[in-house]
Amino acid sequence: MKTLFLNSARLIKRNLMVIQPLFFGVLIIMFAAKPLFTRNSMDIGFIITAVIMILLISAFIAGWYNCIKYTVSLNNKIYNSAEELQKEQVTIIKQFFPGVAEYFLSVAVLLVIYVGTAWGLSYVTEIFTDKILADVPRNIVTVINSGNQQEIINLLNSLNDTQIFAIMKALGLTALIVFIFHYFVLWFGPALFYSSKNPFKAAFEGIKFLFKNPLQSLIILFVMILINLFITVLTMFFGTGILSFIPFLFLFFYILYYIITVFLYYEQKTQNNCVNGSKLDREV
Repeated sequence: MKTLFLNSARLIKRNLMVIQPLFFGVLIIMFAAKPLFTRNSMDIGFIITAVIMILLISAFIAGWYNCIKYTVSLNNKIYNSAEELQKEQVTIIKQFFPGVAEYFLSVAVLLVIYVGTAWGLSYVTEIFTDKILADVPRNIVTVINSGNQQEIINLLNSLNDTQIFAIMKALGLTALIVFIFHYFVLWFGPALFYSSKNPFKAAFEGIKFLFKNPLQSLIILFVMILINLFITVLTMFFGTGILSFIPFLFLFFYILYYIITVFLYYEQKTQNNCVNGSKLDREV
């Protein structure tokens, strides 16, 4: 597993161009998502904006994951010159729009499955946490989200031991459910791009791969959680000032590292090696 994490970092170092679509994709999606945060009810405008968001995210994932797939295929490639490596970076970016054309519909359906499952789990989780937090002040979430440090301190000081334990129990349950969910969907993306373009079959293949590699999947997810926690602490340390872009930049590389790692491991376990390091669906 150590070799996997090192190879992922080496791939990113050699092929930094693959992060470029992520920067532009996030900016475009944030701009398109702005109307969602200005609406308080699920009206027709909200629904239209949400549909557009799903389509945009699907197009971005289809294109960028195809760039990731091609980058992973370069894992074993040896470059004879810096010019050859530079030309390969341009080729990586060129995989974006073919990926949109090839995987857009499959990604859109799989994304709907993912969002639908996540929403269902969040609804069930809320039912259980509401019962656990029955004796806790109902404004606790509002106060915490407000970010007012003094109000948060005053609220916490007003809680008794039983209420604090209930909050910890609810947080623990939520974290456990989120962890289990991400554990089971860990291989959905690679399965769609390597095993089957049928989103339902890809989901099945992803879960099947999980049961064949349970410990390795657990290690990968655990390492990614640790990195995410580090970035979260870093964000709190730098605050919202001019230096806040530093953890924001780390977040971009974390996302790239996460996706590269799962794609690389899936490729190594399922594909036959070729000149570029993996078996591709088509010439690239």
